[in-house]
Amino acid sequence: MKRPSFIKKCPRLCGMLVLWTVLLFPAVVAGQQKQNADSLTYSLYQQQQWDELIRTGTAAIRQGVDHFYMQMRVGIAWYEKQNYRRAIPFFCKARQLNPIDEVATEYLYYSYLLAGRTADARVVLSQLTPAHRQKLGQKVPSVIDQVYIEAGPGFSGTSDLKQHNKNRRQADTIYNQAWYYDALQYYHAGINFNVLPQLQTYQGVSLISVEATQKVNYQQQPKPDFRHTAMQQEYYGNLQYTPLPGWKIVPAWHLTRIRYDVRNFKYDGALGLVSDTLSLTRHDNLFWLAINKEFGIFSAELNGALASFDGSDAWQAGFFVNVYPLGNLKLYTRTGLIALRDGQEANHLIFHQSVGTRVLPSLWLDVSATIGNLRGYTEQNAFVLFNIPEDARFKTEALLTWAAGNHLELSLRYRLMRRTSSYLTYINNEDFIVLEKDYNFNTFIGGIKWQF
Repeated sequence: MKRPSFIKKCPRLCGMLVLWTVLLFPAVVAGQQKQNADSLTYSLYQQQQWDELIRTGTAAIRQGVDHFYMQMRVGIAWYEKQNYRRAIPFFCKARQLNPIDEVATEYLYYSYLLAGRTADARVVLSQLTPAHRQKLGQKVPSVIDQVYIEAGPGFSGTSDLKQHNKNRRQADTIYNQAWYYDALQYYHAGINFNVLPQLQTYQGVSLISVEATQKVNYQQQPKPDFRHTAMQQEYYGNLQYTPLPGWKIVPAWHLTRIRYDVRNFKYDGALGLVSDTLSLTRHDNLFWLAINKEFGIFSAELNGALASFDGSDAWQAGFFVNVYPLGNLKLYTRTGLIALRDGQEANHLIFHQSVGTRVLPSLWLDVSATIGNLRGYTEQNAFVLFNIPEDARFKTEALLTWAAGNHLELSLRYRLMRRTSSYLTYINNEDFIVLEKDYNFNTFIGGIKWQF
């Protein structure tokens, strides 16, 4: 007896059914998972349950449920938690998935701005249409971005140092000499220019005057003090280039011209110890390069400098890590290790640590400590150059910054340096000893920044 034809076809039909089930089941499951993830994250978004939304949405993205709205929901959750650095990658991905969406662009712009990544924010702003910029209350940056002025005095504790040196080895010596740097006045003015959305340049000039005293004793008889004011003229410039989001390259240069007088002593057989005054000019030049890369709540910086201090070559190389544990500017740290070879051909290792916090809605406090011999050291993209005439093995600073308005920013900086004074004493015409004594040098600097 022959079997019905449908019975003959049954095994083949069953096989095909199983095959289609195997092929289609993952897609059905994936579709169901996507629908469930969408529904759940949308519900969490409406309920503003940001922590759960971050956990659920991030897990969904890792499992392949990756689309514009999922990226936006997770990014907004981080933004609402004020962790702007965590939010940035999600808004970047959302813009890639939908480049014309204005909401994603707005969130990315403000995340950059509130995270302190102003260079990236400026690039995003340049990509907006005039109507979109007007909606945000922003405008195309002018050529002059900001004007900055700072100035302040410095003073030392050399009165105690002079008294201390007065009793040093005078009974058994024939000649003693010491330099004291009593006070300084500092002035700086600069302008930051917008060249391109990805390129800015800062140009500034400074003037520093230092009051110096040269004390000399000859055969236990003090000579009249030689007082002089040294003048240091400075030109500083840099370029700030943002080739890609999260990258910044900063070349800089710092050129100085120092004019000072010194009293030169020599022995005359008939007249004894005589002196004349020499007027000298010194040039110090430094060239700097820094490369910075953002990594979420971290950023890393590699920098280096080549310098010429009065014709003597020097170099510096450093590595820094910035941390923003909350993903915003409420708390941040900077840690660095620097290798330095100064103009005296001496090698130094320097450690830097700073911590900053927002103490009031518009007021920030930064404190820092730098340990190591800072003679010839430079920092802040070579804006600050310690081409000082003495060793300085420790520095601490406190900086208050107040955003007084949309355009005005005021700052006050206090700096304490532990410097080393040298006391030269000749036992006879050939043999001499250099004695050292540490003292404190204090500086106060007030700054005004006007942003256009």
